[in-house]
Amino acid sequence: MKEQLLSDYDKTSISSENLQNELNRIVRDNKNATRLNQYFSLFDNNANSIVKCLVRPIVVKNLWRKNTNATKIYRDQKNLLAVPETTEFDYIIPKFHNDKEFLAKNTLSQESDIWLTMSSADAPQARYYHTAVWAGSEMIVWGGFSYFDTGGRYVVDGNWTATGSNNAPSGRDRHTGVWAGDSMIIWGGDTIMGRTDTGAIYFPDELIFANGFE
Repeated sequence: MKEQLLSDYDKTSISSENLQNELNRIVRDNKNATRLNQYFSLFDNNANSIVKCLVRPIVVKNLWRKNTNATKIYRDQKNLLAVPETTEFDYIIPKFHNDKEFLAKNTLSQESDIWLTMSSADAPQARYYHTAVWAGSEMIVWGGFSYFDTGGRYVVDGNWTATGSNNAPSGRDRHTGVWAGDSMIIWGGDTIMGRTDTGAIYFPDELIFANGFE
């Protein structure tokens, strides 16, 4: 939907070359080749499926952040927009490298049902009773004890970034957090003042909260 708006109102299109370049960047900049292998194995190491489900959402998100005019149009018209079809193209998964050594594999690891260590660099402060939602191409962690009003975003290339704090709701734990297609909804929980019936909507593309449930 956002991709359609970018094309219609900003004349921005996503080419197969853009997608291949982003796939190359994810592989090049990843901090844990084993973990990325695990992600890719979920798609049977099919490059076209990886591009459609993981890479394309990241490219759209990055382009959307650069656009300052499409947000209101999107909110007004999102129920009327169609999802663009993926153009047929033979994408190539580049070889992984780890510690400056290239892995001599033509196909990615097929191992499954294992735990992998996540990077802790730039991760949010340790906490519990927080929420974590999957936003299509990243995990968003927010809140938790001790009454945090902060969070972090973890993307598939192994990097953490902080959530925006603009209009963030009061710090809380034991709250509810759900993903609503283009935003994360936070509601309820315990604050330092006791139980709360307030909440907010977080728009990751804009790094802001909208206090719609106060």
